[in-house]
Amino acid sequence: MLKKKKDESKAEKLEKIKKTEKKADKEKESDKKKRSEATPIDFAVRQRRALIMFITSALLIAIIFIPGEMVWLWLHNLILGLCSMLALFWPILLLFMAVVTMLEKKIDKLWKKLSLCSGLVIAVNACIYIFTYSGTMDVKETFDAAASYHGGGVLGLIFGIPFLKLFGKTPAKILIIIIMLV
Repeated sequence: MLKKKKDESKAEKLEKIKKTEKKADKEKESDKKKRSEATPIDFAVRQRRALIMFITSALLIAIIFIPGEMVWLWLHNLILGLCSMLALFWPILLLFMAVVTMLEKKIDKLWKKLSLCSGLVIAVNACIYIFTYSGTMDVKETFDAAASYHGGGVLGLIFGIPFLKLFGKTPAKILIIIIMLV
């Protein structure tokens, strides 16, 4: 009698396992259908966006590394003046986004991750500004120093000054490091 009950319970367990496997298979099939239902227009739009992001990223990298002349030099100084050498993270993030878009990954959470990465870059700019703070808060001096690869740039000044004014130099250093780690 006990053996029959055990056999019945094993059979029931096997049936449950088969049912869950069938459900999983149906879900996989519906996911495949959703992916296959993407129109060629959606694919073309996605690929075009990825190409534009890739080209923009390559252009930003060139602007950051090659000083050039006239408008190019002005853009070079502007980008470096805002972020110093951390300006290189912006095209890297854009390149990452282009690759993910091209590979058709979901972008819902990608924007959140990119905004967190951007926030981290700004926090690092503020950290560099706070650690290299020499007593001046002049935007032009900070811009010129950052354009020549020194300091945290104007973004560092904008986000670093409140910490320095509210907390002082040492507590500002501690707080900005904690913010970057969190």
